[in-house]
Amino acid sequence: MNNRGAYVGPWQNERVPYLADIMNVLTSRDFGACCFVTSAQSSKTEAIINWIQYTAQVDGADMLVYEKSQDDAQDFSERRLGRAHLDSPEFGASLLPGKTADRVHTKFYKNGSMLSLLWPTKNKLAGKPAARVALTDYDRMPPDIDGDGSAFDLARGRTRTFRSFGMTYVESSPSFPIKDAKWRVNPERPHEAPPCEGIIGIYNRGDRRRRYWPCPVCGEWFEPDDKHCIWLPTPHLVERAESVKMQCPHCLEGLIAPEDKLATDRDGEWLIEGQRIDKNGKITGQPRESDIASFYLLGVAAAFNDWSKMFLGLWQADEEYDRTGSETTLKSKTNIDFGKPYEHHGAEWCRIPDDLMDRATDYGERVIPENVRFIGATIDIGGNNFEVQVHGLGIEPGADSWDVYVIDRFVIRKSNRKDSAGDPYPVKPGAYSEDWELITEQVIDKSYPLADDSGRRMGMKMVFCDSHGQDGVTSMAYRYYGRLRKHNKHQRFMLLRGEGKNRNLPRIERTTPDNSKRGNRHAVARGEVPVLRLNSNVLKDWLNLLLDRDIPGGGYIHFPQWFIERKRFFFDELCAETRDDKGNWNRKGRNEAWDLLYYFLAMLLHLNCEKVNWRKPPSFCQPWDKNPLVFHPDKPDDKKPKGPTLAELGADML
Repeated sequence: MNNRGAYVGPWQNERVPYLADIMNVLTSRDFGACCFVTSAQSSKTEAIINWIQYTAQVDGADMLVYEKSQDDAQDFSERRLGRAHLDSPEFGASLLPGKTADRVHTKFYKNGSMLSLLWPTKNKLAGKPAARVALTDYDRMPPDIDGDGSAFDLARGRTRTFRSFGMTYVESSPSFPIKDAKWRVNPERPHEAPPCEGIIGIYNRGDRRRRYWPCPVCGEWFEPDDKHCIWLPTPHLVERAESVKMQCPHCLEGLIAPEDKLATDRDGEWLIEGQRIDKNGKITGQPRESDIASFYLLGVAAAFNDWSKMFLGLWQADEEYDRTGSETTLKSKTNIDFGKPYEHHGAEWCRIPDDLMDRATDYGERVIPENVRFIGATIDIGGNNFEVQVHGLGIEPGADSWDVYVIDRFVIRKSNRKDSAGDPYPVKPGAYSEDWELITEQVIDKSYPLADDSGRRMGMKMVFCDSHGQDGVTSMAYRYYGRLRKHNKHQRFMLLRGEGKNRNLPRIERTTPDNSKRGNRHAVARGEVPVLRLNSNVLKDWLNLLLDRDIPGGGYIHFPQWFIERKRFFFDELCAETRDDKGNWNRKGRNEAWDLLYYFLAMLLHLNCEKVNWRKPPSFCQPWDKNPLVFHPDKPDDKKPKGPTLAELGADML
């Protein structure tokens, strides 16, 4: 092995003791498959390299190795296998001579073995048989291969004709979420993993082996798990991470330091579910039976995982979640570093309207509370109306963070168009362009009185409006933005588009759609209308987190008391979405209040409020006496503001 900067020298089982049993299973006729669930930095892929060398030099057979994609298969061939041929002379010499024997995706060896490096497609998983098949990083493969089933089950079909000589090996860190948030460990099945798709599901089908370590003090055995780790109670993350040790859960006196991890694992044992081990190392009990030998090693036991870096990364991801509501990094750290499936926050708990109503306070009806620095409205498009919600950003006294105040909620239903009797027609956002002018009159130009009884009012900072809905809505939205531009009011208006399929998108992203060359588009955009693309799931995660806060500060959401009597539906709408086991939010009723609130969070990101220095805030976040959004309607020198331009806003933020 020649891993520069890590290890150079011959393979030694003593450096990764837990792999010896796994590699022995790969040559055993007692099992038809071997499954290894673990974290990164565990050398799980090195077992495949060793198995390939064993096949090429000791026991010849045709072998298939599946990577996640064609590019990954090529990288495995060149980076991992190609280097192994160079660094291990005997292995390199086992190749047949000639260029045709050492192709990117196919290798031929002198003992008659042929190795194919493939990727999971229907055709490549359903061909001629092979005695040995390996699937690496399994949970990053498609869960269903073109409707034919999982890659693991299809791969096992390739080895069936070889009977007891056939072996399928699958390894991965877990990636799929826990399907049942109410699942708990059953004492009768202590090695069972949570219900998940992918590698965890295969592990549960097997004999369920877990790694155990002996306590250096009491001699009792336990599974090395991060839940047994302790650290100094210091607020400094780096100092706290460097103090991490593992504590024996039996005597609470035995401590294993990071530098003792390898020596402890050399004394470790794999136990099949149903087995027990005593202080003398004697194993008893009836092991679970299966034709799959399944191994699960948690990340803290992985040979090359650094405890301090693992926990530091996890705590930093926790801070990011508290700050933004995004679980992306937290999930990645849990899966890859700790080798555990991730349970999404709030997957089990269901919010009820009464809990939210209990938080309502009397800060006035349709007035601006004294803490609020600016207000913004968000609009959802209905078939026959515009649903409008007004929010304020407030700064608690002495705080360096903002809260959200809900100020108003109303509906624009009647248009300026009238029938022969003089009665107004209902609003039709997808059919009548002139109906959008009601947004200018009733939202953009709207203002609210301050709570200090001074007669002053606060104008609207920005208005965010959804640009999708029934047929024609997008086209009318683009036309309306064009008219706002002519009257120089477009700086305070932004169209939105939610994206819920890809959680890896930025929380917000300013786009300028250009679909003018696509003839099937009802709404033509030529790159002239800015549309803010929202990562809906991540923003809803953030809103869910803020709704969980129970004391003001740090993004707490305030509700007005008068909503309970006159806007009770608002609280029902805030509880209309629930999260599934994949972390996606799904609607079960009217959800306008929920959507309009997360639109406002997007507005705060757009205005860069996360990075505001509240000791020296921009003008629109200043106290009332200095705030350009505050005006007195009866004083000619105190005119209603139109808000800064984007250029002025950028200079102000700098």
